[in-house]
Formats: sequence, structure tokens, C-alpha cells
Amino acid sequence: MANSPMRKKLFYCLIAAAVLIKLGLWIFTSVYAPQGKFENDSLLYMQSAGMIAQEGVFAIPQDNGKSFRYEQYRTPGYPLFIAVLNGWCRLPYSGVILAQILLSLGTAWLTSQIAGRIESRLGPPAGLLVLFDPTIMVSSLMIMSETLFIFLFTLFVRLFLRYVQQRKTRDLFSAALVLSAAVYIRPIVFYLGGFVAVFILLIQGWRFWLKGLGQALLFFALVYSLLGLWQYRNHIQLNDIRFSTIEGATSQISGIYKSYGRDYMRLQDPQTAGRGPVVYYISVTARATLGLFTQPLSFKYWGCKPLTRLGQCYAYPFLALVFAGFILGLFRVGKDPRRWFVLLLIGYFYAATLGGALWGGPRFRAPVVPLMAIVSASGWYGFWEWRKRIRDAG
Repeated sequence: MANSPMRKKLFYCLIAAAVLIKLGLWIFTSVYAPQGKFENDSLLYMQSAGMIAQEGVFAIPQDNGKSFRYEQYRTPGYPLFIAVLNGWCRLPYSGVILAQILLSLGTAWLTSQIAGRIESRLGPPAGLLVLFDPTIMVSSLMIMSETLFIFLFTLFVRLFLRYVQQRKTRDLFSAALVLSAAVYIRPIVFYLGGFVAVFILLIQGWRFWLKGLGQALLFFALVYSLLGLWQYRNHIQLNDIRFSTIEGATSQISGIYKSYGRDYMRLQDPQTAGRGPVVYYISVTARATLGLFTQPLSFKYWGCKPLTRLGQCYAYPFLALVFAGFILGLFRVGKDPRRWFVLLLIGYFYAATLGGALWGGPRFRAPVVPLMAIVSASGWYGFWEWRKRIRDAG
């Protein structure tokens, strides 16, 4: 017990350090590297946000603003976020970035809450892993959809795990609403509602299969009725019932199931050139997996070489720490359905990234950062307890 106040003091000091680092980077990028706020897709988000704020339509301006084209490639969630803060509230883009930093802090808090409900001592370390994660750090400083999406998705996990713990039907309503909102920001989770519905049915078991079936159908209906509203809009305005066309733009070009048939991808791969499909798929799957979970998001966007080098020296060891803890955490899943749900979500994103983009890169890992942090914190805590038992036995 004597060490408890010291641990709390260290915990709060680490939180303060993480917040100061985020604010310091925000000030630096605002003053010395304002171009670092924008990535390739940022302009599209800003254009459609401007159309929402000015014309009340989700579209892309054409002919120097004289006309517009209804948008279906992107989804309206993040442009609406920008339209509210920048278009209607008149916040500069630095203010939008500051709002995203606050959302990243909220994500860390939600992660701590989720981990603490699964196992009481996991809350603080899981939250700290999110606070110091370089992917969360960098993406929150850019006009990109990751930060808002991660916050809402983590909130969905928090709400759904409350249902898993209490099995109350009312908890499904809020979870379905938040998941649907997350799909409107990034459609990668469009199909997740179906997987979650199956999970609901499984955890109820055979004794309560009828109740589980009812709750699964309710959740499924809630999610896809809310998403169907946007599909109806696309059908009326664009004569296309798809929720978004971005899925086909990636999976048809670079998804793993398309990559072997495209000679320019298979033949130019230096490690499998001229080899058969089995060798190719094993090789690229292993390398893409390793890159997805261990490659950090670079600090290069701010054009400061010392900061870029410092970021590399920090990010690679940090991700190695998280990934090692994640591997250890896989051995502590047990029969807890909450832990299995976390793994289900990680597996969903992994499969979607591999199937849709193959070499997804660090941006595609961003949504699973809180989930990885929970499993990693569990793994390192189990390792610490094992070491303690060995020491006490000796």
C-alpha cells in the first residue's frame, strides 16, 4: 500500500506529460508547419464541408464553385464535423485540430474505462498506451477523419460491452446508434453490424437462443435502417444504392484477392517474383500483417528532420512494446466474452484492411489502437504477475 500514492502520482504525471506533448506539437505545427495539417484527402473533406455549410448539400464544387456534384465517394460524417466547427462556428483549422486533440484524450479515457471493466487494473496502462501512441498523436494533428472515427468507434465498444455485461436490450439502442454514426465517418465498418449481430446470438447461448435471436435482429435492423437512409439518398440523387463507392476503388485495385491476378503487383514484388500463388499469398500476408501492426505513422508531414528522426526513435520501440504485449495478451483471453469481442473487432479490421488495401499502412491500424492497447495492457499485466509468482516462489 505504501507504493500506491507514488503510483498514482506517476500516473498523473504521465497523463500531464502526454497532454503537454500533444499541445506542444499543436503549437509547433500551427506556427512553424501549418502545411502539416493537410494530407491528400484533406482538400476533399474541406470542399464538401464548405458545401454543407454554404449550400446545405453534401457535394463537391465544380466549375469554380458555379455548380456542384453530389458526393458518394466520401461519406458525410467528417465533412459535417468540419462544417460545424469551421463553417458555422468560424473556428480556424487550428481550432479544428485542437478539438481533435480533445477527442483523442476522450478516446484514451474511454479505453481506460473499457479495460478497467474487463479487469480492474488494466484501465490506467491501457489509457496511457493510447495517450502516447504515435499514430493517434499524428493523426489528431491533421484534417483527416481518423480521430473522430476512433473516438466514436471506441464509444461504441464501451456501450456494447455494457450490453455484454448486463444483457439489457436497451443498451443495444445506443450502441447501434453510435456504430451507425461511425460508419458515416468511415465506411470500413459498414459490414460490422452483421458480425456483431452474430456475436449477440452466440453469447446468449442455446438456453436463451430466442432472446438472443430477437436482440440480434433488433441490433441488425437498427444499424442498417439508419445506414439505409443514406443509401436511399444515393439512390434518389445518384441512381446508385451503394453506401459509398470508396470500397470498390480500393478493393478492386489493391485488395489481396485481386493482387495476384494483376501482373504488375505480383511480378514487381521483389520477394516473390516468378513464384506461384501459394508462396506469393503467404509472403505478402505475413509482410503486410507485420507492417500493419508495427509500422508507425511518420512525423514527416511537418517538414522538420530532427522531429522526424526523434519520432522514429520513439515510435518503433513503442510499437514493439505494444505488439509484444498484444501477443502475450492473446494467452489471457480465457472465456470472457468481452475479451473475445475485442479480438473479433481487431480481426475484422485486419481482414478488411488485408482484403481491401493489402499494404494498408499505419493509418489503417489507427482504429484498432485502443483495442490493441487493451490486449497489450492485459498481456504485460499477466507477464508482471507471472514474474512476481516466480520471484515469490524462489
